[in-house]
Amino acid sequence: MGPAYFTKLLYFLASGTHGVAKGYIMDQWLGCSVNLLTGRLIVKLDQHLTWQLQNGRAVPRIDSVVSDANSGRDYESSSKQSRRLDGGRLPHPWRAHVVNQRLRRFLTDLESFVPPVRGV
Repeated sequence: MGPAYFTKLLYFLASGTHGVAKGYIMDQWLGCSVNLLTGRLIVKLDQHLTWQLQNGRAVPRIDSVVSDANSGRDYESSSKQSRRLDGGRLPHPWRAHVVNQRLRRFLTDLESFVPPVRGV
């Protein structure tokens, strides 16, 4: 169980005060959204690249998990950004945009870390 699980516990077990946020769930969607909208790596995410066949073509897919390397300070920073961006539950079109941008960013970052294979 990682940070995303415990932030859910904090959210659901905290007593609420009318008009005051109880806390924020730091899951992959919030982490990806905060990182995308701020252009900074605020929430550390572990990425996993898989391939799926769609219409006979191999299409990359990336899954993100909130990393155990996030600290309490990272959660506070994520929550601060969330309060600025808070618009309630994220709508489906936004999630599709996050998925697309997350994959694009991961592949771009991967190219900078992995040297090209020569002679292939």
